[in-house]
Amino acid sequence: MKGINLSKISEIRHRIRDDEYSLTLEIPEDIYYSSYKKINKDIACDIVEFYLEKRHDIGKPHDTHIDHIEKENKVNVFTELDY
Repeated sequence: MKGINLSKISEIRHRIRDDEYSLTLEIPEDIYYSSYKKINKDIACDIVEFYLEKRHDIGKPHDTHIDHIEKENKVNVFTELDY
C-alpha cells in the first residue's frame, strides 16, 4: 500500500449475513494521491489486502471496487468480506 498511514483510513463495516460483511475504507484524497497516481480495481484490491493483513483480519474479500468522491475530497474502497 506504498506507505498510506492506516490511522488516516476510516473503516465502515456493515453486517450483511452471519458470515458476510460490507467494508468501506475512506481515504482522504491527498493521502491516496501521495501514494498512487490513478484509481483502478487492482489498486483497490491491493489496498484491501494490505489493510486486512495489517489488521490481522481473516476476512476473504470479493466484489472490490473503488470510487473517487471529489466533492468530499476522499477515495472510497468498497469490498465484501466472507468469514
